[in-house]
Amino acid sequence: MNVLLLQSNGFCLAGTPIRGIQITTGGDIWYERNYGIPPGIGGKREVYSFLELEFTKVLCGVNDKIYLSTDFGSTWNESSTGYNADTPNRIMRGPDGKIYAAANYPGGVYRSSDNSSTWVHIGVDNTVYSLGWDINAKLCRRNIDGGTFQVRV
Repeated sequence: MNVLLLQSNGFCLAGTPIRGIQITTGGDIWYERNYGIPPGIGGKREVYSFLELEFTKVLCGVNDKIYLSTDFGSTWNESSTGYNADTPNRIMRGPDGKIYAAANYPGGVYRSSDNSSTWVHIGVDNTVYSLGWDINAKLCRRNIDGGTFQVRV
């Protein structure tokens, strides 16, 4: 398993490295929920990140795309317009209410001001694995060599 999301409705989504998204309400039985997500290279659906937007809405980074579910993760629609990178390693909501995605090659940080309908590259060109904000609400990222740098947004 790559990533886990416990939703506010009690559902649990697990992102796997091959079989995509699995969902459960109790943990005993898991169901595959990849409706709307095509397989990538080698038939894999590798999930890297989740973000719960609202009660029914979830974002998910799979292979080299970002997907949106409006039904607790049961079905998915691509929501990657403007996202032109590989692996969406981390998706987070910033203190400004916008959504940010950390990306692999060609890398960088992407921002959405419209709940993921469109994405804009904000000028960081290296592979980014993780995002966070400092106490002054400045975006920080962790890149390929493990360094942490501040980014103006």
